Amino acid sequence: MKTGVEISLQRLFKRTKKADSDGVTNYQACFVPSGEKCEIFLSGMKDGFRKVDHLTPPMTAFQEMTVKYTAKSGAAIIDMRLVAQQCMEAVAVLNPTLHAKSWLFMNKVAFMADGNVVYEQDAPAQGVKRDTDDGRVMENWSFKIDPVDYEKLQQFAVAKSQVIRVTGDKGYTTLSKESVEIFSKDVIALIKATKHC
Repeated sequence: MKTGVEISLQRLFKRTKKADSDGVTNYQACFVPSGEKCEIFLSGMKDGFRKVDHLTPPMTAFQEMTVKYTAKSGAAIIDMRLVAQQCMEAVAVLNPTLHAKSWLFMNKVAFMADGNVVYEQDAPAQGVKRDTDDGRVMENWSFKIDPVDYEKLQQFAVAKSQVIRVTGDKGYTTLSKESVEIFSKDVIALIKATKHC
């Protein structure tokens, strides 16, 4: 028997489906198709062993690779994805990530729109993963966005003045203008896609 989420994901326009030998299928999904065009497009990955789909806006995925492999001094980004686990609802997930030369000991992310903090999230104690990668440090944690907070993030996305700050025990870092622009565009698409599952 198929779950509501599984049926919803099957209704999506999928193309370029590619199954790997490790049980993972990569695909592209169109939410809100309009004839030959697609209003919301996400890159998908289904792990057959874990029975879960991860769908990411393409610019967010590209930005993550760019920051990880080409940013010399490091940078912070907000990775995001729609996660649909079999037998459960689809949820929007944010993943604040820092690639840097030194530790920040990240513990909070906050979004300021037109001079007002409209959304913030504290990391749980011991919830931030820390590692080294290619001579730099990497810190990240993931959290589900509560549907009651969608409006706050949408308010952020359309604001004239936007700042995203990742704070830690050793200070803070502000996301670049380009990263904020990508986040603003992609978070609106992610929230719309979540509502269509």
